[in-house]
Amino acid sequence: MRTKRFQQVAWMALLGLIVGGLVWSTPALAQEKGQQKGACAEDEQKFCADVKGAKARTQCLKDHEAELSQGCKDLRARATQRAKDAEKKQAQLEEACKGDATTLCKDVKPGRGALMQCLRSHEADLSAACKDILPKGKSKAS
Repeated sequence: MRTKRFQQVAWMALLGLIVGGLVWSTPALAQEKGQQKGACAEDEQKFCADVKGAKARTQCLKDHEAELSQGCKDLRARATQRAKDAEKKQAQLEEACKGDATTLCKDVKPGRGALMQCLRSHEADLSAACKDILPKGKSKAS
């Protein structure tokens, strides 16, 4: 019983990592991150010049939210919305593909997109819900 629960938790965690990796690795996001740096660069210099590290700078900008330029506020709001959308998509993917992952990919070891590759290689056997939500992309099986 414990082993089955552990496997379910492991699959859910892996699906979360996969979706998160797909979301944060898109070229559009990279471009917008560059724009955000540009739109927030002045604010960052003004309020957070002595702050080291990305997380600390993000927190610093959050602490100065009311004082930020409109462009920086707008970009930060879009980033927050994207994160919420990604979390929602992740939850939907986990729910829709949980059974398929357990059934079709039970022997796959987590890591480096192995579960996503396995699910894609079994595309014909996936439930309709999983197939509909599974991120499109190249499958190494094809």
